[in-house]
Amino acid sequence: MLALLAAGCGGSQVPKAASASPTVSPNRAFINVVQTDVQQLRPSAAPRSIQPGDSVDLQPKDQIRVEGKGRAFLEFPQQLEVELVRRSQMAIDDLRIEPAGSLVVRLKQIEGHSLTRLEARQKVQLTLATDYATIAALTDDTQILVCHVPGALTCVVAVNGQARVEAKDQAVILKTGESTFVTPNQPPHAPFCADLDQIRDWWYKMRSMEDTDSLGSMMVAWLQKPCATALPGTAVSPGASSSPAVVAAASTAGGVPSPTVTTPMPDLSPSPAAKKSAATTPASSPTVIAATPAAPPASPTAPPPDTRPPSATVAAAASPTEAPSPTAAAARLPSNAGMVKIGPGNYVVGGASPDDYHAATRQILLPGFWIDKLPVTNAQYKVFVDSTGRSVPAGGRAGTLPAGSVDHPVAGLTWNDAAAFCAWVNKRLPGEAEWEVAGRGPTAEPPLYPWGNDPTAGGQTSNLPQRDTYEVGTVAFNRSPFGVYDMIGAVWQWVDRPYTPVLEGLKILRGGRYGLLEDLAYRQPAKADDERYTRVAGMRCAADRVVGE
Repeated sequence: MLALLAAGCGGSQVPKAASASPTVSPNRAFINVVQTDVQQLRPSAAPRSIQPGDSVDLQPKDQIRVEGKGRAFLEFPQQLEVELVRRSQMAIDDLRIEPAGSLVVRLKQIEGHSLTRLEARQKVQLTLATDYATIAALTDDTQILVCHVPGALTCVVAVNGQARVEAKDQAVILKTGESTFVTPNQPPHAPFCADLDQIRDWWYKMRSMEDTDSLGSMMVAWLQKPCATALPGTAVSPGASSSPAVVAAASTAGGVPSPTVTTPMPDLSPSPAAKKSAATTPASSPTVIAATPAAPPASPTAPPPDTRPPSATVAAAASPTEAPSPTAAAARLPSNAGMVKIGPGNYVVGGASPDDYHAATRQILLPGFWIDKLPVTNAQYKVFVDSTGRSVPAGGRAGTLPAGSVDHPVAGLTWNDAAAFCAWVNKRLPGEAEWEVAGRGPTAEPPLYPWGNDPTAGGQTSNLPQRDTYEVGTVAFNRSPFGVYDMIGAVWQWVDRPYTPVLEGLKILRGGRYGLLEDLAYRQPAKADDERYTRVAGMRCAADRVVGE
């Protein structure tokens, strides 16, 4: 068994056809592609390649295949999200609304790696199956990491919350920080402790085009020290052992060597913490990563005390290759020029008085990330337009550069325009939580404005232009605790990955615009191409890592 674990869930095999018999439903999910090499497979239709920025709906019987360089999020109604990376394939077996109003989602992981996040279990009945295991979330705020090698191995880690893993009519219950595995025709192995710091770092590498060990090889080390306690009622089969006989049988049942794997980018909502060896011995009890008091992240990088940050340099994206060398992979990372690093940690977002435009206050655990100090300017966006031939939206001025506006924030962008620009410079749109944290700072009670809780900044906001934009980075008081400029009062800024659900087909804008100051918790839902907002909408970009990290 140890031999199979060390080889498993890091390699790739030809996937078998999904044995799905889904129920047709009028409900839909959506896919958000972060990296290329993602395909939508639909019965009786040719495979469809999906690019970053595309808006594609999913329905029962659909499959999503993520190739070696791909990464995508499946976004379902009712606070459910599934992230796929590196040679993974997922089928939607069922997607429907029950008469009582809950969402039923049945997924089949055909191969590869997934990270599932479920916020509210009472709203979603989620089941994720592999060839021979069935996994279900048991609590709110559950995060489940699953790897699957067809015909050989399924690995499961409860990153947060609790999950039930069933096989051969027996089940185990995983608490936060516990893991298990299942081999063909065997019940689940008894839960054992996972090293969550190691898991965070591993998942970050899986997103970031880095060489990494297989998940199974890490489990080999974890198995040496089982968890000290188990949940009452946890059923463990005596057949789920690591005896030499099982090792031999499993090794001939489909164990595959773990080739060097390499693909990109970001919220195992846990952080890419200190890098640990796969041989590191985990603690005797699981590390809990949620339900802790909000606290400032460890030593966020402080910005220099300048009054005018330099503009970020725009560079064309390098052409990706199937198996890039470390040098080639580094070439696809953005420079840190014009960016601020924000450390991993628990952050507070939302407002104390929730309404249609403010989510309730909550803590969100974020990995470290980088974000642009300044909004993208007209000059930067024009380089993109000139280089790619992308058209300028009606009403936008990005391609015309009116006199004196070179260093003003670009406006007139749809959400797809914004996402495409960020991908072109090897970055991405910031997640909604990332954007808000960058503006409000790391404290347990973060202010609602970059300068504090006074909406007028002591009367200084009256000096902001009311009818037009201004040159980015020139208003000293409009600077966040992290050193990020012009989060509000310039242009609406598109973000990605809302931290609470929005209506189907809508995106989120943040920050208000000139003449309309909104606090940093204010969230404006809008269609991706709604001209009421696009004419005054721009963005800034973010990244998980930069050159030199």
